[in-house]
Amino acid sequence: HAIGGFWTREIVRARLDDTGQAVDILCNDGNGGATDCATAPPIYHGTPTPTYNGGISTTVTLWNRLRLHGMVDFKGGHRLFNSNTFLRCTVLKICELNVKPEMADPIVLAATQISGDFSAVSPFLEKGNYAKLREVSASYTLPGDWARRFGAQRATLTVAGRNLHTWT
Repeated sequence: HAIGGFWTREIVRARLDDTGQAVDILCNDGNGGATDCATAPPIYHGTPTPTYNGGISTTVTLWNRLRLHGMVDFKGGHRLFNSNTFLRCTVLKICELNVKPEMADPIVLAATQISGDFSAVSPFLEKGNYAKLREVSASYTLPGDWARRFGAQRATLTVAGRNLHTWT
């Protein structure tokens, strides 16, 4: 397994009682069954390091004057710990799960109840895959006589945007 990988108990079953608390909480026993979470072994949930990444860029020139450029990069195959949700729901107790437990997934609610020691945080490990539109630009090369008016041989106007969109 990868160094620094995520190992945590994995809650596989829980139900809500009449008061909105998760009860009958069972964790993965590591052999395809379920056991009491206090004795459950940690299960590997993936690496925080992307297993693949890359980028694609292209430039197109139109009419010898207009140049359009775009670049997208991507990473994937890894998991991220959502510490914001974990802290809000588990430590601070100020998330929707705490206010409306009847609307919650019993497994996630069980994790908020027993994960104060970070031992069963698998519901807070999320896929880290993304693609980002890093750059789009348009450059226009001005006619030579326009550039000479400014004492230059050549002039180009460029409009660019960066970090425009993220797909997850």
